[in-house]
Formats: sequence, C-alpha cells, structure tokens
Amino acid sequence: MEIMDDPYPETPGQRDDEVAKVVAFFQSSSEIPADLKPELIKKASAFVESHTVQSGHHHYGGQLGWTRWIVRNDQLNLVSSLAPGAIGIATYATAAASAANPVVLAVTLLFSGLAIGTRLKDKAAIVEAEDYHVLMTLKQIGPTTPIALTNFLNGVKIFGAGQWKEERVLGILRKFKAFAVRDGSVEEFVKETADGRFSTNGI
Repeated sequence: MEIMDDPYPETPGQRDDEVAKVVAFFQSSSEIPADLKPELIKKASAFVESHTVQSGHHHYGGQLGWTRWIVRNDQLNLVSSLAPGAIGIATYATAAASAANPVVLAVTLLFSGLAIGTRLKDKAAIVEAEDYHVLMTLKQIGPTTPIALTNFLNGVKIFGAGQWKEERVLGILRKFKAFAVRDGSVEEFVKETADGRFSTNGI
C-alpha cells in the first residue's frame, strides 16, 4: 500500500477560495479607508489559517483526515474597527516626521493591533476599542509620557480633538501595567520607567 506524503491533504483550491473571501471583504468594507485596501488585499492570506480535521479512522494510503482553510473573521472584524484609527495615527505621525506615505505604517500598526488582540484573546481578556487606540499609539511613539501620549491622541483628528484627557490615558496605561485576565493571571502589557515614561511590553 502506498503511503501518502501528507496524511492531512487539503482540497485543491479551497485555500484560494477562502483568500478570495477575505479580498472581497476588504473590497466591500465601508469602514476600512480606501487608501488601506490595496495594502491589506496584498496580505489577505494572513487572515486565513489551516485546521486539521481528524476523520476518526484510517483511509487507504494512510490518510488520517483533511486540512481545511478557515477565514479569521474575528481578525477581519478587528481590522475594520481599528483601520480608521490606524490611518489617523499613521497620517499624524508621518506628517510630523515629514515622511511621505502613511499607508505602510498604518498597515504595520494594524498588524500590531491584531497581535495584541490575539494575545489578549488567548488570555480571555476583554479590551475596549479606545484601549487599542492607546496601545497602537504607544507602540508607534513610545517610550513616552502620559501627557505626550495624550497630546498625540488629540492631534489625531479621527478621535476627536480634545476628547483625550491625561487622566483618562493614564488610567488606561495603568490598567495595562497589571492587566487581570480571566484565568486569574496578571499580564504586564505596558511598562513604566522610573522617570514616568511608558512603553508597550511584548506586543
């Protein structure tokens, strides 16, 4: 009996079909800024992951099951909610630095936001949208002080000028210094130096 090279083969074309669904999602989204869509479409395959399905019995040739490709809808939804903020942060940051194109930076920030979301989800942690905005901004400009971070957030017009207060930002930073998650552990997503400057930790 010939033994299969891959005991969990995939259906030909199934991965491409799932990637096409991601592309269609980006193209049709009304929440994602148009400037970001081409760059996100280039990375559409990052939103599709493989899962092995056990068949429960042996097949001829040694097949043990199948590989299925699945769209990460949770990440697509997170991208939709974070994209306006990411382009706002990137546009403000690149304007201040006289850099040319904020799109690549915005996509980089989005993927850092996704990494944060994945880590927090793995820890069963619940995070508000404004928390992501603060963390993405801190990821971009940190280490920094709460007042400098507040001023930057207020400069990103998409958030609403003046809506961020230092006390509010500091509260979010302190929450992430010792973030209690549902499994009973405490995560340090943000670090503070002796001189009162904050930076992201491992995200």
